[in-house]
Amino acid sequence: SFYWKRFARVYPLHLLTIVLAGIMALVAVAAGLPNRGYYLSDLPSQLLLIHTFPYIELGGWNHPSWSISMEMLAYILAFPILVKFWKNRSNDSIAVLVIVALSVLWVFFGHGTSGWGAVIRVLTNFTIGFAIFKLSESNGGVSKFCTRFVTYFFFAYLAFYISTRLMTVDPLIRAGVLHAFLIPVVLGTVRGTDKIAAKLLGC
Repeated sequence: SFYWKRFARVYPLHLLTIVLAGIMALVAVAAGLPNRGYYLSDLPSQLLLIHTFPYIELGGWNHPSWSISMEMLAYILAFPILVKFWKNRSNDSIAVLVIVALSVLWVFFGHGTSGWGAVIRVLTNFTIGFAIFKLSESNGGVSKFCTRFVTYFFFAYLAFYISTRLMTVDPLIRAGVLHAFLIPVVLGTVRGTDKIAAKLLGC
């Protein structure tokens, strides 16, 4: 039921985008413009949402759908494992350790929109999101701390983001610090909807 509802929510728009892209490609070719990556041989992988998987890595028809393709991979690989792993666990220490370890992995290796970089990018963040959810459910010390100081974390994140747009900062440092501020913001907004950050983020 969950898989079907998720698929039904995202796939129709993906299919519509491919149809519109195909129409625009035909019009462009008819007008004498070059074909910019819209090949029929790439279409099956696009329709099956496997076009960004390692060893396939085909762009073209609907480039933003790389995230949907990787999301489907996460639902197939990560989701069942995470549900089983955390079924009878509510230990905040495990969740925090998972978040820290995978955040480091993401900062250094989780880049790109296809191939193994995209796999690491999506699976790490997918698992981090699941760990944040478990922390919010437990209502332990970590969750309460983030809820209490979520506004401060939010404005710290905002200040660092703006400052790094105005000056040159190492991309890895920038990504790591922003991630470190963003995680407590997400956890705090889940737990405390009366906070300023939650209202600004629409939670």
